[in-house]
Amino acid sequence: MNKTKTLRQYFAGKSLTQRHNQNILYGLPRQESQNQSSALTQLYGTYRGFAPTDESPIAMGELEIILSNSSMKIRMATGLKIDYAEIPASELKPMDKKAIQDVYVEGSHLAEQTIGFEANGIKYLFFQNTEAHEPPLFILGSMGDFLGPTFLFSPKQVENGTYQKAADLIRTEMGFFPTLANNGQMPEEYYSQK
Repeated sequence: MNKTKTLRQYFAGKSLTQRHNQNILYGLPRQESQNQSSALTQLYGTYRGFAPTDESPIAMGELEIILSNSSMKIRMATGLKIDYAEIPASELKPMDKKAIQDVYVEGSHLAEQTIGFEANGIKYLFFQNTEAHEPPLFILGSMGDFLGPTFLFSPKQVENGTYQKAADLIRTEMGFFPTLANNGQMPEEYYSQK
């Protein structure tokens, strides 16, 4: 069994794709009259999720983004270490409607339910009205796109345990994955099992 494929299917496979095709996206509060810049303030908080990395034996690691009025702080467990980055909030450029529409296949209504920002060629897409267990933040435009999806759970989902359930599922399916708590590396138990 290809466990990486299983993980991708679980998080980015049929159920998520079918829901997106039905235009069901995660509920982040936003009124239609708001512009993208003011929408950023509604998104503040700590997001946690998973991103591809070629330094991990399972091709993924834990990712954390802390979005505030001053910056976006990023920490990534690569499998060898923790990579850090910080982007000033002033560099998060709101994506206009056309730029967001260009991310989707023609005819999709998802763009109407997406708040998007771009910085350094990376797109941060915040979906609205998804099911409670689906991650609302997807990141596109990095080299990791070739390895798999980058997605994060909202601050509310981190707080209510949804993110932890996803992490536990990965541990069940994969055994281990690089975490921030383990200094960006696989736990010692992973190496002792080899």
